[in-house]
Order: sequence, then structure tokens, then C-alpha cells
Amino acid sequence: MTGGQTDLFGNPVVSLPEQRQRRSESNDVDLMHTVAANAVRCGYLLVGTSERVYARVADRDGEVQRVPRYEEEAVHQLLRRRWLNFGSHHPVTCGAANLTGAAVLVPKETRSRVERWNRLQRPPSWPRSTPDDPTVPTSDRVVRLHDRKKRR
Repeated sequence: MTGGQTDLFGNPVVSLPEQRQRRSESNDVDLMHTVAANAVRCGYLLVGTSERVYARVADRDGEVQRVPRYEEEAVHQLLRRRWLNFGSHHPVTCGAANLTGAAVLVPKETRSRVERWNRLQRPPSWPRSTPDDPTVPTSDRVVRLHDRKKRR
């Protein structure tokens, strides 16, 4: 025994391996494209040890808001696939809470892929990506994913 902890009966305590929380994988191309495009436009931050995802609020410096769970899972999937990278820590606010979050950086290759996807024409058999107005390009504005999911 090397001086570690013992249980009630004097036996050495065997620590259980720390289990990482499994994150779900998505094959929704539209969701991944929208999340990557939002990362380019406004940016995401990872806050806390559980790495909760927050999005920067437009027109407010240092203000963030929590993203929906499915968008959070998509950001983590893109981070695991190295389509997004971790950046430096920044102080931000969410309502009255002061937080410190790690910025999510978008590599040049991901930016070029997002631009290429914006130029591609969807096959006629696919549903429209913007159900409210197909003539408005999504490349000029931030897409609110939680609003889009409620319409369907």
C-alpha cells in the first residue's frame, strides 16, 4: 500500500475511472452549416467545467446568451471534428451573472467551407432552408436556431 485512502474495512480504495459525458452526434447538414455560419458571424463561448455554450449578443459588447441544447451539441461536435478551435478566455455577462468563457475560434478552412456552402444550390427535392422567406439570404444575418425549430 502506498499510503492511499482505505475503505471502512482497511482495503485500498480503487477509484473508478472518470466517465466523460457522451455527447450525441448529428448528421443534420443544415444544422452543422448554420452553427458553423453563426460561429463565423457572431461567435460562441464555452463557459464552466461542463463547457456550456453561449452565443454573443449582437450590438452588445460582452453580452452573451445560452444556446439551446441541440445547438450546444452541434458546437461540441464541430469542436471534436476540429472544424472549430478553442481560443482565449474572455469576461462576459449573461443577464446579471459575470462569467469567464473560452472563445470558440473558426479556422480559415472552415470559413471557406461555409462560404462555399452558401454559394451551393440546394437540390429541388430538399426542403427550403429558410421556411419564412426563401428569397432572403441567410449569409447576411444571424440565424436564431431556437426560433427555426419552433416553426416546424
